[in-house]
Amino acid sequence: MTFAENFKRLRNELGLSQAKLSKVTKIPLDTIKSWESGRTIPAEYIQDMVIDRLKSMVAEKFLKNL
Repeated sequence: MTFAENFKRLRNELGLSQAKLSKVTKIPLDTIKSWESGRTIPAEYIQDMVIDRLKSMVAEKFLKNL
């Protein structure tokens, strides 16, 4: 799975629009759009940080729904 696919999948699991994710994470909306389209790819260390944070957010959401 590419970064773009993984990023978008996690955002959708959180039920967030691109705009809402931008607001929550402070990542510029244009950056989110660019990442999801595959137009740009962040450095690997940034990918790891972003994906880890999104996975944590998904886990937190899951635990709140138990």
